[in-house]
Amino acid sequence: MRREPTAKEVRKAARAAVQALADNNIDCCVFGSAACHFYGMENRDPADVDIVLLTNDGRDIEYIKYLITLSNAKLYPVDSIDPNATYKKLFYDLGRGRSCKVDVLHPGQATNLRVPVIPKDRINYYYDIPVMPILPLLLMKLQGWVDHRHSKKRWEQAKVQRDAADVREMLELAVDEHGVQLESSDGDWLPTGFIYKMEGRVEEYVKKFPDSREYWEYIGFDV
Repeated sequence: MRREPTAKEVRKAARAAVQALADNNIDCCVFGSAACHFYGMENRDPADVDIVLLTNDGRDIEYIKYLITLSNAKLYPVDSIDPNATYKKLFYDLGRGRSCKVDVLHPGQATNLRVPVIPKDRINYYYDIPVMPILPLLLMKLQGWVDHRHSKKRWEQAKVQRDAADVREMLELAVDEHGVQLESSDGDWLPTGFIYKMEGRVEEYVKKFPDSREYWEYIGFDV
């Protein structure tokens, strides 16, 4: 069995993908578990890299992936196992037959993740890598927990317990280490619709984990 990428290898893959995008005049930031790890999440190590673009000049995601592979030979495409799929998966070569998956996507309604648009001046940097601000990162983790909880796919349902632990640790980091609040510069730029949809998800999480209520209330959610 091939070993999962180490945290250091995930950072290496993220840095390579970010640089490849920059070579093509495309700004981006890392989100997902890799970004959570950069903020200090210790619940688990990230296994892949998730990147959301900040630049949208009309270039298709598949074309952007192609440009990435031209910029760095260690980043390579792999056909989907779905014969009807029109997309390719992107991987970073770690050597000795090992690799790290790199997902690249546009923000907004282009995917079912519905990642909010992140202004460039809100991006944080860890290990010289652009990272999504911690508040929307936390809320995206919360969205993942809810989506997987209600999914009919067994492989997504299997992630629910892990997701809940991720949310809890990121919630504590957001409040205890960063003191984030919706009405401060941490969240006053987030789209109203994004926050509105998160309110119901916060209520669902608090119903399942009542001891998290004070943390969400500190951030600014009325639960």
